[in-house]
Amino acid sequence: MYVAKTSSNTVSVIDSSTNTVITTIRVGAAPTDIAFNPNNGNMYLANVGGGSGYTVSVIAPLTTSSSSGCNGTIDGGQAATCKLVNTFGK
Repeated sequence: MYVAKTSSNTVSVIDSSTNTVITTIRVGAAPTDIAFNPNNGNMYLANVGGGSGYTVSVIAPLTTSSSSGCNGTIDGGQAATCKLVNTFGK
């Protein structure tokens, strides 16, 4: 399970079978929304704060095992959000 923590600009990775934090991943400022893309296996986090403006952090969860798990940040323009859609685009 992945939980965005706005106060610390991180995402906690939680083992849902034991309810323990496995690792913490540093992402952009004020992460709010998380979306998973089943086509490429990446997770996308909308970051809505900080001096860098709106950004989207990219995480490859199947390969993430440490706090350096953020694969990069994308400029999100003026209002970055993440939407969940099914594989049929609805």
